[in-house]
Amino acid sequence: MAQSRDFEYDEGEVTFDFQMQRAASLTGQLVDANGRPASGAKLAISDHGSQISIQDGRFDDSSTYATRLVADEKGQFRVPAREAPFHLAVLHEQGHALLFSESIDSDAPVELKPWSSIEGTYRIGSKPAANLRLRIDLNEFHSDHPIGGRIFASAIARTDERGRYRHSRLFDESTIVAREIIMMVDDGAREVASTPRIPITLDPGEHRILDIGGSGSVAVGQLRAPIAHDMPIHWKLASVYVSRHLVAPVPPVDRKTLNQKPGQWEAWLRTPEGLGFLASSKTYKRERSKSIRYYATVGPDGVFQINDIPAGEYELRADLGEGQKGTIRNHRFSVPSTEDEQATGAVDLGIIQLE
Repeated sequence: MAQSRDFEYDEGEVTFDFQMQRAASLTGQLVDANGRPASGAKLAISDHGSQISIQDGRFDDSSTYATRLVADEKGQFRVPAREAPFHLAVLHEQGHALLFSESIDSDAPVELKPWSSIEGTYRIGSKPAANLRLRIDLNEFHSDHPIGGRIFASAIARTDERGRYRHSRLFDESTIVAREIIMMVDDGAREVASTPRIPITLDPGEHRILDIGGSGSVAVGQLRAPIAHDMPIHWKLASVYVSRHLVAPVPPVDRKTLNQKPGQWEAWLRTPEGLGFLASSKTYKRERSKSIRYYATVGPDGVFQINDIPAGEYELRADLGEGQKGTIRNHRFSVPSTEDEQATGAVDLGIIQLE
């Protein structure tokens, strides 16, 4: 590999002599958590312009556009010399890794992280939710060394006739577990349904039991088109989103005023009152990140139903969808405890007027 200096366009005829030097390849060895060679591990190089898609712990050939390699029987790999740093995505039966090229020590084996797994039972009310697909989406990997390549991961688990499901090749990351509800671009939802969207964070090698549904109330409401809307509504395009009503803490001082003088806001944060505000903000962010959200599609008459929603205070958002004007934000409602003598297990949200 060799590289010349930059030549100016008006230099005329230029002679430049250079001597090629052999560039060193990047080599390494992959082992599992028990130190055994990760024989036949699959690798993909993530660099500028690449895209790596991982489905169920395996590279998705149809949507992965990157240089691919395979480790030998001793778990050893060799990456031909490259000018720019890159990431290596590694997948194996016993684990996985996302490596930065500049951090790989060729003299030290790279230990893969063991796969995480989840299993449980999905119920809708008291009945098992049989033969459903659950999406476990990681979305996009992020690194401390951004280089332009993109790496996505997702997984699908299927419930059996008893509503049981399991998936054993998951990354140790924050993810969302939810029933798959397909929404077509032009035709909208294929079914009128709802799902909780459950955030979880898995540790390497963790096996999590996650039962879904089976308790709580049923919340039923009906969306009504905006008053001035005189066109037919394609309700299959509409969506309903529900989340816990959480109140963000507000500082008891005027932050804008304090920020007019450098350092005053930071100084206030160090006071007992400011430290209390920081603690409250941390708690709010933690509760928000752990909070289960709900998604529902809408029937032809604007009716929607959210199953197995626990007691609490909620806020609702709804949109009519692509090409249709109509929405509502921050619509508040309460779900009483099912232990309450007046509770029936069903919550009537009534008619919700869109704007």
